[in-house]
Amino acid sequence: MKPGDLYQSNRRHLATRKDDTVVQIIKTWNKRDIDPECPESVAIIPMVQYVVWQDGQPGGTFNYQRGSFHRRYTKVEVEQ
Repeated sequence: MKPGDLYQSNRRHLATRKDDTVVQIIKTWNKRDIDPECPESVAIIPMVQYVVWQDGQPGGTFNYQRGSFHRRYTKVEVEQ
């Protein structure tokens, strides 16, 4: 997964729609989750930021955990 990659939804009700909705990766990063009761306890959460493109127009920009993102979207293979 790298910036610029395109993905489509796995969900049936979204995938069968006739419009061309894809998401484009903007960036990926690792978010630190520090427990306020124990500052020595730190979790690293892989994150992805993406923008939704619908019918050629940009929509919202969203941040999501990468594991959940991969369960909901599949990569679009672009022929060159």
